[in-house]
Amino acid sequence: MVGLRPSTGVVASANRLLGFSPLSVLGPMARSVADLALMLAAIAGPHPADPLSAPFDASGLPALRPVDLSRLRVGFSEDFGGCLVDEDIRRSFRARIAAIAPLFASCEPLGVDLVHGLDGGPGERSSADFAFDVLRAEGFLAAHAGADRATLSANLAANLALAEQFSLADHARAHQLQTWLQRRLADAMRADRGGFDLVISPVTGVSPFAWTTLYAESVQGLPTRNYYHWVGLTYLVSLSTHPALSLPCGVDEQGLPFGLQLIGRARGDAALLAAALALESATTAQPGLGRVRPDLALLRTPRPELRSIVTHPPQAS
Repeated sequence: MVGLRPSTGVVASANRLLGFSPLSVLGPMARSVADLALMLAAIAGPHPADPLSAPFDASGLPALRPVDLSRLRVGFSEDFGGCLVDEDIRRSFRARIAAIAPLFASCEPLGVDLVHGLDGGPGERSSADFAFDVLRAEGFLAAHAGADRATLSANLAANLALAEQFSLADHARAHQLQTWLQRRLADAMRADRGGFDLVISPVTGVSPFAWTTLYAESVQGLPTRNYYHWVGLTYLVSLSTHPALSLPCGVDEQGLPFGLQLIGRARGDAALLAAALALESATTAQPGLGRVRPDLALLRTPRPELRSIVTHPPQAS
C-alpha cells in the first residue's frame, strides 16, 4: 500500500480535540500513487471547525502527471542522525539508493542531524524523541484524562502516566525542539538556496514482524524506550509537518515488503505526489523494486486463527 501523511491542514478534521496542534493529521492510503492522489483530491479542503485547515488546490490531482526525475536534487538518510535502524534495513536501503540514484540530477546524503536538536547537546531533553514523547502524551491526556484507568489497555495507561510526569517547562522545550526540527529540514530543502527537492529514507527501521508481536522491543540490539520508539523514522518527519509518502519498493533481506519514505517540501504535497508517481513507475520497471503482490493462492486456504487481530488478539503469557 501507498500511504500519505499530508501537510498539516490539507485534510481538515473537525473532531481533533487539540485543534491547534499540528501533530495529528488525516491522510489517504491506496494501492498506487495515482489512486492515492485521487483520494486526496476527494478529501482535501478546509473546514471552519479545524483552525489549522487551509485551502488546498486539488484540481490537478485526478490527472496527476509525473515529474521529470532527472531534474530533481535528492537527499537521502538512513537514520536522520540517530533513529534506530537495523543493519539489514540499512543494507536494503543502500541497495535501493544505488539503484535509483542515476534517475536524479543528484542524489547525495542529507547531511543534516534531525534527531539532536537546538544546541546539539547530549541527553534526552535535546532529542526529537523527547519532543514527540511530550507532544504525543499531550494528545492522549486531552482525549483520555477522565477515563477509568482500569478499563484502558496497558499501552494507553502508560501514555497517560507519562503525560502526567511532564511539566510546563517540558512542554515548552518540546515545542522549541519541534520548531527547530521543522526549520532545519525546511532549510535543507529551500528551493531558493538550491536545496533538496526530495528527501528519502527507509519507512521503518525493522523488518515487518508477526502481528502477534505488539511492538519491536529492540532494534539492532538496542532496547526501545517504549512501544512506538521503533517508528522514529516516521514520527520525526511527522514532527516536522512536512508531507511524507510511503512507497513500496520490493522486499528486504527477510523477503518481506520494504518501503521508501519520500519527504517533500513544506506544503509541497502536489509536488511530492508527482515525484512519487514518477518514482513508482521507474521502480516498477526495475526487477525486484516494484510493489510486492500477494500470492492469492495462499489466501484461498482458510486460516481462522488469523481472522482478525481484534477478535483473536495475542494473549499475554
